[in-house]
Amino acid sequence: MPSSTVNSVEILFTVLRKMIAEVVDVKQTTVKSWECTEEGTCLANDGSHEARLFSSLGKEGRLLADIKANIPNSNIALGAAMKNKLHGRAYPSKEWEFRPCCELNFDLDICKFRKLKAKQRNCYTNLKIGAYWVKKEGEKVVPIVSSITDEVQLHLQAVARGEAHAVPDKVKADYKKRKLIKEIEKTVFEVRKGSEFTTSVVKQEAEFTKDMIESGQWKNANFKPYNFKSKGRVELRSGHLHPLMQLRSEFRRIFLEMGFTEMPTNSYVESAFWNFDALFQPQQHPARDAQDTFYVSDPATCLEVPEDYLERVRKTHSEGGYGSIGYQCKWNRAEADKNLLRTHTTAVSARMLYKLAQVLVEAMSETSFEKAETYKRNRQPQNAHVKLIGAV
Repeated sequence: MPSSTVNSVEILFTVLRKMIAEVVDVKQTTVKSWECTEEGTCLANDGSHEARLFSSLGKEGRLLADIKANIPNSNIALGAAMKNKLHGRAYPSKEWEFRPCCELNFDLDICKFRKLKAKQRNCYTNLKIGAYWVKKEGEKVVPIVSSITDEVQLHLQAVARGEAHAVPDKVKADYKKRKLIKEIEKTVFEVRKGSEFTTSVVKQEAEFTKDMIESGQWKNANFKPYNFKSKGRVELRSGHLHPLMQLRSEFRRIFLEMGFTEMPTNSYVESAFWNFDALFQPQQHPARDAQDTFYVSDPATCLEVPEDYLERVRKTHSEGGYGSIGYQCKWNRAEADKNLLRTHTTAVSARMLYKLAQVLVEAMSETSFEKAETYKRNRQPQNAHVKLIGAV
């Protein structure tokens, strides 16, 4: 089968299904490898920038302006082709303190030579600076060698063939920096015969059906084993707070940490007395009409209202008080007893203020007060100058 018609995903699913059925054993490993980038592939096919530059020079060289105008990536090509080297002789000993008799010719990058210590530099003699392939003479770039070997192209071709191990690590690091090659990870599946290996294809049944029982097919059927470790394809998210509820929760936390006490707001059905009358909203107010308020039909009226407080509210509505003349109209008790869906949480505030007032009155009635009083008279000091007065 041609490789272009093979779907790797289908092959993987087939192998995994056979692994579940124990037909094959699969070992999965991750392998790092190198491959050429788009630019690296072009250089592997057409040659490196510096090699193409060298080929275009001829024996007489070429004007620098002409090179920059007509040769792509001319700056990269010139930099690589004119890379400076140190030529000379060196003592090959690993010990820098003495020099053996044997000497070798060498080529060394100037940048590497500058990093050497003084004792290490002493091992090099007859140092001369020369160019790699070309040099600049006035306004022209001329070759200084008759032929070259394009090592960059050879290295990239080796990477493209899957032989990156033949390229030195330092060279690969340099090519990676130049974005000519990149390191990739591949998942490799090693497939071997399993305990239930067979060459015949037998369909595994996923369900135990009524027809299997009636026909007896279940006796010879090959059932697919259950995977109890599977977590499913999609993790369903549970419910979450509405953004406004999140903001409300944050404000609630802040106030509670500041020492505030939260009022009970779970009384969604409220009496008209606490929702309107206790807040001194007149019974003829338009907001109390049916189109603005949802009244409850069953039960239609509230169970109880504090009579003493109701009487004070009624009197204030009808006759006034506390510096007010009231609404000067008849106040209807039946209107105040109606049940409705609470239209605002201020009704809760009215209830809490009444309860707090009752708690305060009860606490004051059960508390003894004491004070020390001083006074002055125009006579000699006596013990009576300070007297204690107790009141219950």
